[in-house]
Amino acid sequence: DFLVCQSGNTLRFGQYKPREPIEWTSSGNRMCAAGEVCQETLLLMDAGHKLLLLGSKGCASPGTKDSRAISIHSGPPGVLVASYFHVCSSNGCNRADSSSVLANNLPPPAAPDPEGLRCPACVNFFGTCSDPKVITCPMGTTHCYKGYIKFRGGGFSSTADVQGCMAQHSKSLLNNTRNIGAFSVTEYFDEEPLPQDGVAPACYLAWMVGLGLSLAFWCGGFC
Repeated sequence: DFLVCQSGNTLRFGQYKPREPIEWTSSGNRMCAAGEVCQETLLLMDAGHKLLLLGSKGCASPGTKDSRAISIHSGPPGVLVASYFHVCSSNGCNRADSSSVLANNLPPPAAPDPEGLRCPACVNFFGTCSDPKVITCPMGTTHCYKGYIKFRGGGFSSTADVQGCMAQHSKSLLNNTRNIGAFSVTEYFDEEPLPQDGVAPACYLAWMVGLGLSLAFWCGGFC
């Protein structure tokens, strides 16, 4: 059988609040190959100042079972990275129309500690953070994070610079996660050189989604 699925990519980047619903629509429909099913993936990254939200709707590989999952890859009191991944097997079933499917399930934010750590905070999907805002970190954070997330798949190919507060004993935002829906993501850290051949040293692969500024891209197609 050939399913028809909603299709398209979404990028939001800027000063959104992670728990505020943001419209998430497709740019059209597409017929999948034999055996493929529908998928929708949403990834949110919040460093405490700006938000990145990536969305993808389209077809998923044959054999992928119907499921719906929300994952908190890294949460308060540090940088928040969370994702929503839905796979279904009926025509147009990937029909979530706002980020509320993820936003309503996020952990509560941590309050800043006036006497606490201060860190640069930034998520830049288009390059390096040149002048990040310094924020007061919440209680429970012990150090600052600076790293890069390379996005591939789901209609995206870019490397984001991420800076923010981190909790004790935590270095990675992705914690060895290797798959998050339509996005393949590599995490590497500031002390490591940016890879030239697409392979990052001490890398972590994952799937991801984020929110942000008054900028949005809508493009057709995915896999």
